Amino acid sequence: MSNQELLQTKAEQICACCAEVGLPQPVVRIVSDYAVNLIWHHEGKNHTLSLNWSPNHQKWTPVPNTDWLKQEVMPAIASMLGASTAQPVFPIRTQQKTAELTETEHLLQLYFADACDSLKRLEPFAQDNVDCRIVCRRAREALERILDDPACTHLDRVALLSLCSRPDRSDFSGAKEYLTQCLTLCNIIN
Repeated sequence: MSNQELLQTKAEQICACCAEVGLPQPVVRIVSDYAVNLIWHHEGKNHTLSLNWSPNHQKWTPVPNTDWLKQEVMPAIASMLGASTAQPVFPIRTQQKTAELTETEHLLQLYFADACDSLKRLEPFAQDNVDCRIVCRRAREALERILDDPACTHLDRVALLSLCSRPDRSDFSGAKEYLTQCLTLCNIIN
């Protein structure tokens, strides 16, 4: 089974599980050979669960971006990801570790501020024939700064370099998808 098929199968299993327990159905987007995003629209907000597959460790790593996902969805699907419901899905952080992580998350958000701002400014023109490559360029600049930053060595450098080498997309949806992949890879909650 290819990675794409494995990701699609796992996403379909999660969708079926959500239907069984009465949760809304997510939109499925395969974002790489090793990651799939499941996006729920709940209470007027998008909630994205990034699900990463590690073939070396044969394990799934869920990255939910909202409390609703952590509290409502994760307990329902934990067993499907190899986590038991008796154990916490997410490690409990010490206060110092949380402070360090918060600083790093804030730093990463600052790196991507220009790209996110560019995307927001271009959004009203999403259906027009407007060149949106600036979003990709700003995101790539952020990735390059992250690769040079010793505080960001915990991130997957190979995947970051791979994103850096992708060509710019001029269409709005392509530029938005590129930025979303960058943010997802850097574990930025947007």
